Amino acid sequence: MEDKTWVEIGKEYAKYQLMFKTIYRRKGPQWRGDFLREHKVFYSQGENTHYQPTNVSTDLCCVSIGDNVVVMYGVTFLCHDIINRMIMCNSRYNTGDMGAHFEPIKIGDDVAIGGAA
Repeated sequence: MEDKTWVEIGKEYAKYQLMFKTIYRRKGPQWRGDFLREHKVFYSQGENTHYQPTNVSTDLCCVSIGDNVVVMYGVTFLCHDIINRMIMCNSRYNTGDMGAHFEPIKIGDDVAIGGAA
């Protein structure tokens, strides 16, 4: 995903999202994991990834996954929060410009992430 704007990344992930919810919905989790690795959707991805979710968020470009990882249905990866919006809109807490917080997600080897986690 190098040298792309966030708008371009968003459009690309929207395409993956549509494919996963329609034509690829019946494909198995091993196939989905291989597809995501082949298209370099994650920041980095090891071997033998089973990806059950049918959703593909733009935050996947900030996620590193190791070898032998199982991601069950209903899992969503979020690398940011929007608490800054709540604080900036409340005069009691607003102390100046507070940007959104982004942090990469690193998943090691031999990990299973349960459904709706």
